[in-house]
Amino acid sequence: MICCISAIAAAQDTTPPPEVDTLVIDGNGDGTTIGLDWTGYDESVDGDIDYYRVYVETSDFSNVSALNVLATVEAGTFIYRLANLTAGNTYYIAVIAVDTFGNAFNSITATVPGIPVDTLPPADATNLQVKSFADKLSFIWDHSADFHGDLLGYRVYFDDDTSGVFLPLDQNTYIANNLDPATGYRFTVTAVDNDGNESSGIAITGVTFLANPSIATVSARSGGVKLYWEAADQSEYIKQYRLYVSESDFSSVEGMTPKATTTSLSAAVTDLVDGKAYYFAVSVMNISDGEQKSVNTVSEIPVTGTNVSGEIINNTSWTLAGSPYIVTGDITIRNADYSHNNSPVAATLTIEPGAKIRFEPGTGLYVGKNHNHAYYSFFGALSVQGTPELPVIFTSNKTSPVPGDWKGIYFRDETHDSASVLEHCIVEYGG
Repeated sequence: MICCISAIAAAQDTTPPPEVDTLVIDGNGDGTTIGLDWTGYDESVDGDIDYYRVYVETSDFSNVSALNVLATVEAGTFIYRLANLTAGNTYYIAVIAVDTFGNAFNSITATVPGIPVDTLPPADATNLQVKSFADKLSFIWDHSADFHGDLLGYRVYFDDDTSGVFLPLDQNTYIANNLDPATGYRFTVTAVDNDGNESSGIAITGVTFLANPSIATVSARSGGVKLYWEAADQSEYIKQYRLYVSESDFSSVEGMTPKATTTSLSAAVTDLVDGKAYYFAVSVMNISDGEQKSVNTVSEIPVTGTNVSGEIINNTSWTLAGSPYIVTGDITIRNADYSHNNSPVAATLTIEPGAKIRFEPGTGLYVGKNHNHAYYSFFGALSVQGTPELPVIFTSNKTSPVPGDWKGIYFRDETHDSASVLEHCIVEYGG
C-alpha cells in the first residue's frame, strides 16, 4: 500500500504553467478602466490550464505570494477590463496562469504598467435652435447629458471660424451680431470635457431676414383675387411665402395671421366680398423661421362676375349678366361622349354679346379634345356672335396687361367647324 501511494504522488504534475509574457495594456477609455489582453499565450504548452489570476497594485512587485488576487479568468479567455480606477494613476499589472493541479508561479519577471486615460468625448448637446433677425442670429441648445460627469463646457464655431470660442458649462446660448442681411451662416456647438476631449458636435445653418418680395400682379375675381410676385433672392434659404390680407392698409405684419402660406409664386385669396377694397402683402419666411415684418401693400377690389375653369361637356351659355367671366384655369370645350368624325356631336359654348372674358396668366381656351382614335373624337364648338355695339372681349385679367399674359384661343382638329363662329370679337393680350 505504501508503495502505491508513493507512485501516485510521483505521477502528480508539480510544474507551473509558463509565465504569461504576452500581456498588452490599453488605458484608453473613460479614465476609470484599463483593458488587458494576453492573446497569443499558448495554453497548449502546458496542456492543462485551469484559469488565470489577475493582480493589480499601485506599486511595482515581483512576487505575488502576499498579494490579493483581483480577479480570475477562465482558461480560453484572454481579455479582461479593470474598472473603478483613478484617471492618471499608474497601475502595475500581472496575469498568472494556474493549471488544474493548482500550480502557478509566485515570482514574475516583470509587471506591465498601465495608466487609465480619458479619451471618450462627452455627449453632444441636443436640440440646437436658431432665432433669426435682420442683422444677428441667436442660438440656443439643450445641455449635454454629461454621462461621465466630467463636462467642462462648450466650444462654438461660427461661419468660417475653425478655432472656436469656448463657453463655460452653464452657458447654452450664443449671439452673433453685425451680420449681413439675407445671408446663411453655419454654426456648430461641441461639448468639451476636463481632459480636452471634444464631441463631434451638432450644427445648424442660421439665416438673417430675407428681403420681402413685391407683388407684381393682382387679378380680381368674383369673391377673391389672385396675386403674383417675383421670387425672393437666395432661394435656398426660403421656407415659405406668407400672404396677408386686411380691409385697411398696413405697413407691418407684426401680430397678424397670414391668410395663406405657400412655396409657389402665386396664391389665390377667396371668401372676399365683391366690390369691397382689400389690402394685400407678401412676406418671405426663411429656413430659420425669420420674417421681415415690414411690408408694402397693394389694393384690389374683387369683381362681381363668374369664375370659370375646367371642361365644358354640355351646351353652355356665358351671359352678359354673368360677365365678366374670370378664367382661373384652362377651359376645354368638348362633348361628354365621343362621336364619329363623319357625324360629330359637339358641346357648344355660346357667349352673348357684350360679355367680357378675362384670363388669368397662363390660362387659355381650347375647343375639342383628342380621343386617340382614328375615327372618333370629343368634339367641341365655340359660338361667339357679338355686335358692333356690344362686342365680346377676350382679354387679360391683369391690372396692367401686356401681350402674352394668357395663352389664347385654340381650335383643335376636334372642333365642330360648322357650329363654331366668331363675330365682332376683340382678342387682346394673348399669345
